[in-house]
Amino acid sequence: MRLSLDGDHLLSLKQFTEPDILSSSVASLLVDRRQWVWVGTDRGISVFDGQRWVSQNTNDGLIWNDISQDGLAEGVDGTIWISTSRGVSHLLKPESVFQHQTLRPVFSEVRLGNKLLPEQAVDFSRQPLTVRFGILNFAAQANVHFRYRLEDVDSAWADTASGEVRYAYVPPGQHNLTVQAYDTMRGDQSEPISLLIRMKYPWWQWWTAYIAYVLTIAACFYAIMRFRFRYLTRRQAILKELVEQRTKEMRAAQQALEVQAQQDGLTGLLNRRTIEANLSRLLARMRDQTRSGLSGTNVTAILMDIDYFKSINDEFGHLVGDEVLIEVSARLQKAVRLEDLVGRYGGEEFLITVSISGSEMRERIQEIMRKLTDRPISTRKGELAVRCSMGVAEAGTNEDWQSLIDRADQALYQAKAAGRNRIVFSELAPNGADYPS
Repeated sequence: MRLSLDGDHLLSLKQFTEPDILSSSVASLLVDRRQWVWVGTDRGISVFDGQRWVSQNTNDGLIWNDISQDGLAEGVDGTIWISTSRGVSHLLKPESVFQHQTLRPVFSEVRLGNKLLPEQAVDFSRQPLTVRFGILNFAAQANVHFRYRLEDVDSAWADTASGEVRYAYVPPGQHNLTVQAYDTMRGDQSEPISLLIRMKYPWWQWWTAYIAYVLTIAACFYAIMRFRFRYLTRRQAILKELVEQRTKEMRAAQQALEVQAQQDGLTGLLNRRTIEANLSRLLARMRDQTRSGLSGTNVTAILMDIDYFKSINDEFGHLVGDEVLIEVSARLQKAVRLEDLVGRYGGEEFLITVSISGSEMRERIQEIMRKLTDRPISTRKGELAVRCSMGVAEAGTNEDWQSLIDRADQALYQAKAAGRNRIVFSELAPNGADYPS
């Protein structure tokens, strides 16, 4: 580690590991008179002059790579003694370690398959391309690696120490193979050299071939269109008749779907979504009439629930329960007027809207209750006496449908709490609060 200090204050700390030094197994350290740091490892020595690291091993003349414990020493003349497990090396000119050397890479052989690649462009081939290269500096070649990249083939630089690369396939066109040598011990690197490789395009990629492709496709397209036109002409009359028939069927199906979307599947009454939408429209019309100064028709919501319906299901079965629901729905439809709305709100609950108020509204609701419960219902298990509870809420001037149904629901809850088989009316107090009567 290299530490920078200011008195007893640590300014910076940097750790050096591979590849700055040859190995992390350090056996000896030396700082010479030049303030160079010498590091002896089991793979050779590394030297730091304050700016860069340079390494030396047996390839550079060291007698052995394994430096002994405390095996580095500086002579009185500035030379460096290096003790290894196989003898002592004496470095007479330590400054030569940092001298840059010029690396000169060259291409030695280029083959396409088993043949040497000529300088001119060659015919397209799927045979492998083999390129060999090296450097003219014989003394430095032991520590030299190569970076290389084939244009339009390699997406990034690759590295090799063997001086040979092989490409299984080279696409047609012109490609530059760029090679650069670098010394892994000294950090020196060469200027890049390039080799132009020219591979002719195959005949199926010539411009004349593309013209032939276009003409062939155009002829096929024309023939297909002619055949299709004749076929469509023959089928036109049949399709027209089929379209008319399908249109009639779709209209009938659409009407059936509209009915299904609005009705409850079991009882045939309006479903919950539809009756809520109708109630919302009635209240909106009532508000519009009030704002216009007209005497609008009041809207009253009735939530009706069959008493002890769960007991009917539990004792007689769900089929009998369905018979009860169907008969109650039929009686409701007969009991209300044409302008009134009846819907199944959920389970055994029903929502009825009437457009009258005051005493006439109360009498009308009591009449509906009598028609629902005046006689027993005939089922496959015999006759059943059915009782109902009702919660009634008359709409206020600016009341929305959610608030109206909520008040009717509270009144229904109180009817059940008071013993069932009764009607509870929810009225609005002068301050806007609701209370049952």
